[in-house]
Order: sequence, then structure tokens, then C-alpha cells
Amino acid sequence: MLDKTIEFKIKECGSDKQLCAIEFYRPYTKTDGTEISTYIDTSHAMNKTELLMLKNFLQEYLQNNDWD
Repeated sequence: MLDKTIEFKIKECGSDKQLCAIEFYRPYTKTDGTEISTYIDTSHAMNKTELLMLKNFLQEYLQNNDWD
């Protein structure tokens, strides 16, 4: 099993919460065994259509690239 190397969180944006940004975190374990996540970045806010476009783009990219 692979150790988790990245985490994602959804941040709702705008007064109507129709936009979402993706927050990126890097988890790691300190020498004392404590697990923490450090903030990396946040994407621009996207509506549901844009999030679907991102999902489709990533699926196509993963299907077209063999990383064995």
C-alpha cells in the first residue's frame, strides 16, 4: 500500500456557495510519529461545470499515460 502523499479539501466560495476551490495539502509524519498536513496551494474557484471539465481532463490524461 502506498503512503498518502497528497490531500485535497473543497472550499466553498461565494455567498451562494456555487463556486468551489480545491485546497492542496502535503501530509507527512514528524520524527515523533505525529502526522500533520502542510498547506500547498488553492486552485481558483470553479463552478460545477468547470469542476466536471477538470475531472474529465484528469481522467483522459490518466487513461492516455501508462506509468508502469
